Amino acid sequence: MARAIRIVFLLLVLATVAQQTVLSHSRATNWTDPLRVTIYPINGDGSPATQTYLNGLDRGIFLPIESYLATECKRLG
Repeated sequence: MARAIRIVFLLLVLATVAQQTVLSHSRATNWTDPLRVTIYPINGDGSPATQTYLNGLDRGIFLPIESYLATECKRLG
């Protein structure tokens, strides 16, 4: 009896994960809601050169990306 309950519980967990995967994929690709994108500059290798580069970044560096995405949004509706 305990084995059957455990199997049913695991199947419910599997079904929930599968459902969430399908829903998140459809939400991300249906283009009805905007996708929020955030850039986090992280020094992944811990090197001083990378840290110097990251310290030199400012919002202006990412403006071409913002401009491109705005243009594509207008073009694609």
